[in-house]
Amino acid sequence: MPKFSRSTVLTIILILAVTFTMRMTTNMLMTSIPVLTKFTLLTTTFLTSLPVALYAVTGLLANLFINGRINNGMIGKAIAISLLVMAFTMPLYFMASNVWEVSAISALDGVSMGLVPPLLLTMISLSYDEVRDNVLGFYTSALSISLIVGTFLQGYLTSSVSVSVRSLFLYFFPVPLLSAILMFVIASRLKIKEDSGRSKVTTKKIVQTIPKLFKNRGFNFGFFGNLTYSFPFVIIIAYGSIIAKYYSGINPSIFFYALATFFGVSMITRLSMSFYPPKNKYDLMLASLVTTVLGFIVLIFSDNIYLFLLSMFILGFPHGSIYPIATMSVSSSVSKSEVSIAFATFNIIFNILGLLLPPAFGFIAQIVNIRVAMIVMLIPMAYIAYESLKNGSIIRRMPSSSPQ
Repeated sequence: MPKFSRSTVLTIILILAVTFTMRMTTNMLMTSIPVLTKFTLLTTTFLTSLPVALYAVTGLLANLFINGRINNGMIGKAIAISLLVMAFTMPLYFMASNVWEVSAISALDGVSMGLVPPLLLTMISLSYDEVRDNVLGFYTSALSISLIVGTFLQGYLTSSVSVSVRSLFLYFFPVPLLSAILMFVIASRLKIKEDSGRSKVTTKKIVQTIPKLFKNRGFNFGFFGNLTYSFPFVIIIAYGSIIAKYYSGINPSIFFYALATFFGVSMITRLSMSFYPPKNKYDLMLASLVTTVLGFIVLIFSDNIYLFLLSMFILGFPHGSIYPIATMSVSSSVSKSEVSIAFATFNIIFNILGLLLPPAFGFIAQIVNIRVAMIVMLIPMAYIAYESLKNGSIIRRMPSSSPQ
């Protein structure tokens, strides 16, 4: 494992602290908003997806029209301002009285979160070239730890302290505020040169570069692998509390604890990958995708708390493994001039999925039932997993180490 200078260690710790607080906030929003709209505001199953969809739309627009235009020197400040905006939307959720108001606030948050993750990944890729995979591993581990702490805190506050789901937004207000302050500190310490390889790009260049990215086997391997797992993840976040309540008799407070189990397995997986980056990404991706399908099938047919917890346990492993493999594959297979667009594309497609999947899932669930909707989702999941493994297999057979 490479050695880090004292200054580098301090900056990395600050970046991980921002990652931790940022992801704790976004996960709290993604898991609590559906509970707020469904069980507090008494919205229909289909309309429960509206805030999630608008969040994805504005995130997509931010990726397309803002992300690539941010200069290297402004990356840190752009992240900090985005987090500050998110902090001041938290009290607005507490005051919201219907799904339309919640949706409008979610749309504002979507802009912020459409920028922060890809910009953080870009910052790491451009600042830590020699130890990039290790730092990316620490980054993804920080994501996992924050998810455990955040969901456990949600469960504790709503069950043991009897805090309402509406009041959760006030309790979490200091978290993104702290994240923004830390990011301003990082922006003053970490300087990315304008000639570091990441050029300022236009929307036209983004559109022109995306087709080129999909001709890159390394990008496709990581992208399609991550997209496969996005299906169960989006469904769990948007509809997990409803699935748990209707089929396994689990109330929202216990659902948050179940998510903590899910993220706990993910954290253990990512921590191991932080210290020992995988040498054979293909085999690990294969195992992860098989586990994804298996865990999702268990979730589909769960009818009690034990099967539901088992599905969360199984799905925790690919949640921990696929994203690090994907980011490592993408980061090492594209040029520095394309890294920002590559990670933006990652988030753009995820936002499109976040836009289309919840309403489609909710529509099927509304006219048939949730279980049938989950079975339907297995079809695109299987095809996308095949695309990832096909590209990975081609890379593995190449005589050169180049993933192009």
